[in-house]
Amino acid sequence: MASKRECAELTRILRTFPLRARKRREFEIWARAVDRWAANPYDASGFHAQMARDAATLRDVRRYVNLPSPALDGPAEDLLAYLGGFFSGEGCFGLSGLQPRAVVKLRRDDRAILELFARRFGLGRVRDQAAYGGSNPTATWLIGATDELGAAVRLFEAAQLRGRKRREFEVWREAADERVFARLAGRRWDRARVERVAGRLKALREYRHPRDPIEPAGAEAAARDARRAYIGVLRAVADELPDGKLTCTAYAHARGRHADWPTRNTLARAFGSWEQALAAAGLHARVSAWPGRNADSVA
Repeated sequence: MASKRECAELTRILRTFPLRARKRREFEIWARAVDRWAANPYDASGFHAQMARDAATLRDVRRYVNLPSPALDGPAEDLLAYLGGFFSGEGCFGLSGLQPRAVVKLRRDDRAILELFARRFGLGRVRDQAAYGGSNPTATWLIGATDELGAAVRLFEAAQLRGRKRREFEVWREAADERVFARLAGRRWDRARVERVAGRLKALREYRHPRDPIEPAGAEAAARDARRAYIGVLRAVADELPDGKLTCTAYAHARGRHADWPTRNTLARAFGSWEQALAAAGLHARVSAWPGRNADSVA
């Protein structure tokens, strides 16, 4: 996400559904820069100096610190949804020694979010690990006790994990259920069954190339990428010029403030005409009604 419109929309979303750990402080600085970017032309007085200061501040807050700020708490429903996304990206389901474990490992200055999870969900322990080599110290949230596995399964089911982590969970829970049900029934857990689950989990984690390329290769892909970038430019023009029709003349004036923007002819050539370029960007209503507009077409 790099266009003005996309960054502004992401800012709106993350203000509605806030981040909770160290990333929240980074977001506050980044969002301030996005607000300034959206509100001011690039040549506004002091614009570049202010953006440079924000960039330097952002680099500073990304450094490891010994006294991190506390994690943002909130309603149980919001925190559960946050856990679903957080664990989908950062968590791990393991079967080391055939003992089911759910683990999140982070830099130690992110320990506050792990402590919040452990406290609010009443599961697991948070432990510190010393730095190794040139790495930063870490903290780990570990759920592994057999008497916690049933509650852990219910928690991750409710959290609605996404993507590959959801598929790993569906396999891992079979081993967790076997351990829990064996204890409830007063029998030994089925080692052969858990070993089969461990094999399936390992196979599921192996990287597999997608069956089809994510993007077609060659000139077609390059042209498609260019059109996506041009659409972002046109939407940025619409943001800067919120009123009236988007004529070629209006675009030329706006381009005078953005030397990196493509020419009007480049846009028209990429989409077939100026009209079609605006339509591709979802700006049908901003097309000029001037009878001579077909002169924008490119043969």
